[in-house]
Amino acid sequence: MGCCGQRRAAAASAARLAQAPVIEKKVAARGELPTPAAALDSSVALRYLEDSRIIVRGPATGRSYDFSAAQPVHKVAEADSVALLGTGLFRSVG
Repeated sequence: MGCCGQRRAAAASAARLAQAPVIEKKVAARGELPTPAAALDSSVALRYLEDSRIIVRGPATGRSYDFSAAQPVHKVAEADSVALLGTGLFRSVG
């Protein structure tokens, strides 16, 4: 069982991630997201910056991404990366 600090960190991570769709909508309104076809073809490697496991659904593609301390780096669709990077939980690799 995790300690209180881990539960607080997980709750804080979830709260920041809940803002992702809002961020994605703002970016989409400015026309910065690639077209759906381009989003499926291109990907970006992201590193998860927290330790607790998190499964996120990409707001643009609907794909699920499973990040953890053991597997912090995954390729995500470019369209999803904009919103995920906006949460502060991830950074671009490379």
